[in-house]
Amino acid sequence: MNPFLLTNVVFNDTPFRFFTHKDDFFIGGSLRQGIVFQEQELKFLKSLVMPGSKVLDAGANIGVMSIPLGKLEPSATIYCFEPDPLNFALLNLNIAINGITNIHAFNYALGKENKFVTFYKNSTNYGDHRTSIPLYGDVDSGYFNSLPIHV
Repeated sequence: MNPFLLTNVVFNDTPFRFFTHKDDFFIGGSLRQGIVFQEQELKFLKSLVMPGSKVLDAGANIGVMSIPLGKLEPSATIYCFEPDPLNFALLNLNIAINGITNIHAFNYALGKENKFVTFYKNSTNYGDHRTSIPLYGDVDSGYFNSLPIHV
């Protein structure tokens, strides 16, 4: 069974396509409902990106911010950093299916030291990664039940 679902959204009268993971109910779920993820924030960012801009997207996830910005301002250069291997693969796939050529993607976490870190993944929100598992009793503690990844 294929865990990836293709969905379409429109932002700024421009259509976008995104592959999402079927178990991502937060970002992927919004996109699959045709909702632009964090539309107000994306509108604000769009107002800042001018021709020739250089943009850094730290924690790019599957590209829900960078891909619209890159498509709507093709002379900007966008550098995406996404440490999670699954999200990074979907990011690259989404860049390709949207025909974006001004995004450079890197499979790294950003930090002040050059070392591996442990990330714990939320099982329903594929954009929620943490360097420590929530403590028992925390609101989100039940969503971090998978093995950690090292990035």
